[in-house]
Amino acid sequence: MQLIVGSYREATNRGIHLYDWCGSDQTFKPTGGISGIENPSYIWIAPQAPLLYAISEDKEGSAGKISIYELQLNDGEATLLSSIPFEAAGSCFISTDDAGRHAFIANYESGSLTVVQLPADGITGGVVQQFKFIGNGPDPKRQEQPHLHAALLSRDERFLYCSDLGTDHLYRFLYQPEDPLPLQANLHSYIKLPSGCGPRHLTFSPDGRWLYLITELSAELFVFDMAEPDNNWLQQIAINPSGYSGKIEGGDVQVDVTGRFLYASNRGDANEIVVFKIKPLTGKLQFRQRISTAGLSPRSILICEQCGLLLAANEQSDNVVIFKIQHNGSLELTPNQLHIPAPTCVKTVNNRINSTKNQIL
Repeated sequence: MQLIVGSYREATNRGIHLYDWCGSDQTFKPTGGISGIENPSYIWIAPQAPLLYAISEDKEGSAGKISIYELQLNDGEATLLSSIPFEAAGSCFISTDDAGRHAFIANYESGSLTVVQLPADGITGGVVQQFKFIGNGPDPKRQEQPHLHAALLSRDERFLYCSDLGTDHLYRFLYQPEDPLPLQANLHSYIKLPSGCGPRHLTFSPDGRWLYLITELSAELFVFDMAEPDNNWLQQIAINPSGYSGKIEGGDVQVDVTGRFLYASNRGDANEIVVFKIKPLTGKLQFRQRISTAGLSPRSILICEQCGLLLAANEQSDNVVIFKIQHNGSLELTPNQLHIPAPTCVKTVNNRINSTKNQIL
């Protein structure tokens, strides 16, 4: 099994780091890395082929780029197949459909969504759609305009969901992959979340019944019933304890492969992972545990089911820490960690490429 970590690095430095799982030591050993790409802050592993998609986060310019690499799983190397440019600023999230037909890129600074066609050879392709959003929110510093933060297909791939931190909207697009314009602009809707909450990342339960969204500005979790997607949320729950007075900044959210537990990263002054038990009949969350990440600003988390671990990338303390997942879903911090400058995204891939939506591999 291979671990891949993206980071904020200049193109002259190694920005994507490759590791192999060492079961005897219960840790990961470095095998190589990728340079030549500026700030590969988010990466995505193709479900059906050993392909790695990385976006380059340019916060000031307007030149976005996807770099596509072929992974050599046995020797820990990666070969650049192609780079696809597009016009956007601050690209921060990329995902694809299971068949690898389209990539969806959330662009934070330009407040836009880019759709790229991805032929099976991984070499040719290009932009087929670009959506520019409008609006703002009550926070003049963080919500002066739209700031798209994530774009992810539902489990059945009927809809694409997009979170907009700047307008407090959760958008939904109908996805028709065989159409030349796969996202139907006239067939999209949105749910308005509480003002100032700042939607960030989202994920789905393994059976696709529940959608879970974490907010950055209010550090809350919202639960949605996918059987009634036009309705408002079922539950709104804070990840900080009652009476908390420190800096608030929600991060990432993941659900384990059994659908029994949810894990949320809490940044700001908290710097912790918060564990919730998922009620099977309602999808609602019940607090289970909070545990320090032994670092600063856990931007990304990953559940590694194959080795029974959860990894947390602490962007501001330059380390990826490793937790052991207990049978009851609780976490135990291990002494093992990886030292990586400004880590921003963690993914895994093994020799059995499968379709698990890049959450649990």
